[in-house]
Amino acid sequence: MTTSAPFQISLCCAALFAGRAFAGAEAAARVDRYALFGFGPFAGRQENASWQSVKAFAEGTQVRSFLVPVVWGAPRTKLVEVMNGTGKTVLVGLGEAGSSYEVETVGFNERGNIRDEAGRQPSGQTIAEGGESRLEVKGSAQQLAEKLTTRGFPARISNDAGRFLCNEMLYELLRMQHENPNVAAVYFIHVPVLGTEVSREGEKVASTHEHCAAFGKALVAALQELHPLVESATSGTR
Repeated sequence: MTTSAPFQISLCCAALFAGRAFAGAEAAARVDRYALFGFGPFAGRQENASWQSVKAFAEGTQVRSFLVPVVWGAPRTKLVEVMNGTGKTVLVGLGEAGSSYEVETVGFNERGNIRDEAGRQPSGQTIAEGGESRLEVKGSAQQLAEKLTTRGFPARISNDAGRFLCNEMLYELLRMQHENPNVAAVYFIHVPVLGTEVSREGEKVASTHEHCAAFGKALVAALQELHPLVESATSGTR
């Protein structure tokens, strides 16, 4: 069956508009930057694997890391500072615990009766007075875990980040996402304690500074697949 010229033109126009719509949707999905948060030392240890994993990006622009002290209330203070007048941002918190990689998915509005690194007990049992009792990570947590696993860092999903600063960081990340439309996505990952043995590519290896740095690069590569960065002539991934 032959197709008339006007009909062919209509099909071409439709395809052109569809292509432009797809390109527009793809562009809209891009983000301006990743903000990565690692904690300072705690529990008598001199270094924290979470900060060692992302500190290479401390002077970055589109990918930048921020050090958070292990002090009650510090996550909120740092997030307000970081999200002041920025574009679309993916927020990623990291904390140190155990000997495996866990992508946390639930933040609880609760504080454990634990002294922070300033020697203070929490001022109350909740993080945000009147806030939701729990907030959940939406979207790509499972995909992030899978992408980290394929890059040699076996990761699993967890729904309990404890009741110390890691949980508070996750809850505050999610609360900021509810408050600020510029937060495109939120993640929180527990990384192995420095010096512990971890599984990588079927072998047991030590969690060293080099291992942490390699994880940080793998994390950024995974984020770039899930949430592509807008192109910038001046910033790149540093």
